Amino acid sequence: MSFSLTPRIVLAMIIVLALAFTSKELTAQQEHIYLANDNHTDYFWSGDPQTYVNVALNEIDYYLDQADATDNLAPPYQSRYNLDGAWYAYDYKQHRTPEQFERLMSRIRSGHISIPYNFFVSTYGGQPTEAILRGMYWQGQLDREHSLNISMAVAMENQTLPLGLSSLWAGSGAKYSWKGVCGCASPVTRDLLENRNHEIYNYQGLDGSGLVMKWYSLSPGGSRRLGGYAEATAPYIAVADCEAKSNTPAYPYSITGAFGYGWDDLESLTNTFVQAAQDESNSNRQVYVSNEHDFFEHFLSTYDASSLPVETATYGNDWDMDCEALAAVTANVRRSVEKLRTAEALASVVSVVDENFYAASDPQREAAWIALGSFWEHNFG
Repeated sequence: MSFSLTPRIVLAMIIVLALAFTSKELTAQQEHIYLANDNHTDYFWSGDPQTYVNVALNEIDYYLDQADATDNLAPPYQSRYNLDGAWYAYDYKQHRTPEQFERLMSRIRSGHISIPYNFFVSTYGGQPTEAILRGMYWQGQLDREHSLNISMAVAMENQTLPLGLSSLWAGSGAKYSWKGVCGCASPVTRDLLENRNHEIYNYQGLDGSGLVMKWYSLSPGGSRRLGGYAEATAPYIAVADCEAKSNTPAYPYSITGAFGYGWDDLESLTNTFVQAAQDESNSNRQVYVSNEHDFFEHFLSTYDASSLPVETATYGNDWDMDCEALAAVTANVRRSVEKLRTAEALASVVSVVDENFYAASDPQREAAWIALGSFWEHNFG
């Protein structure tokens, strides 16, 4: 079979190629802004444990209903909510029916609620490596049992970030992270926080593994603007902030994100994000209600990860050292981590003879995981 390029075919091919490149150029030129709703958890800051259980139940119930109520909207405008720690899901499982818990799992799978690998908002510089890993065991088990595809892990508000944490997160399955800081109660200067060398980069450990990090320079406006831990407290202002950042020398990208809403509030229930995304979208920009994962997926489908700068650096310890205030208790927790190895080894040997032995200690094992995920919560100070 022979084939010849006639002038008409050549012209058609030129038109198709021109349209393809024009479409790609227009997509790159249009700004894309992702607004992510969450409530920053300051455990014990505003209430006792039961109060926080009630917060978890109320917020999850509210945002599950919001997801149902906005299912008829276009995907960018559907309600999405981001649990800032897996403790939300843990408490929900303890206090709701299996059917209600499965409803939550279903909405995590659909992308309308997100959950990270960190159990609480923790500091990591004072933790043993093994404690960090064990503190993610419950979340990892949940991920596997319910096919959640967890991709996020965060260390929020603290002004510093350990070098090796990137490798531990990546090895546990995380692909993305974002960081916002307080800019308070710290020897780290505002000048450093407000002038970061890189605002989205490959956060890489010494072993070469890591994840993509979004860590914007802290706005002079404080922790409720870009670079803070509640970047989207005012969603309409956040859109303007993102628009001002987009395609600048410090951030030469057309895809931006403002994450975090609740700041220091105990409970956060709002439908503002759904309305703001619709109100602020136009021919020049598309605004999305974000589950955070979608921001990174869109960004990396547009910009090659290998083209991003790489940071393999330690920022030192800041609030990480607050656990020294409870030195004896902290030392006991650290020693307990080491004892777990011996206990698990012995349990494995016994299980060769009694196959039911290991499973019988599952409740105690889970309690240990939860304790390690909880102890270094960032409100020691």
